[in-house]
Amino acid sequence: MEEGNCIEHSYVLVPATISDINVVHEWQSQPHTRRYAINPQVPTWDEHASWFSKKIKSKKDYIYIIKNKYDDNACGVFRMDYSKPNEYIVSIYIAAEHLGAGIATSVLDLVNHKFPKMRLKATILSGNSASLRLFTKAGYQQVAPDTFIREPL
Repeated sequence: MEEGNCIEHSYVLVPATISDINVVHEWQSQPHTRRYAINPQVPTWDEHASWFSKKIKSKKDYIYIIKNKYDDNACGVFRMDYSKPNEYIVSIYIAAEHLGAGIATSVLDLVNHKFPKMRLKATILSGNSASLRLFTKAGYQQVAPDTFIREPL
């Protein structure tokens, strides 16, 4: 995969480490994050710890902390879960205190520059109008009621 930061972006994707386990659990537990999650149940600490440990050790999946490159402030998570060669399922969530700042839009643009050869797939549940607008604006095409695809660029 291509790595490296695009200078024009205000945010960077930093690979998550075990030191991020608490903040990611906190963000995953927020009502606005769970509202449109495929699994709406807040994970228990043990479930989260097991999942997170597997994610950061995975050779096929990617989990990033979204950080403001100017102040190093962590503000969300972007994941790419392996589906098949050159195809990943993407997920993004932003911490409540950073909602509405355009972070997700910036991150998806950054992802387009960092991973242009990947086919990216997003599941957007019914009623999630913010994600629908976000992924449509980012160039994802709706191929099923809840499935959006960004073909390689």
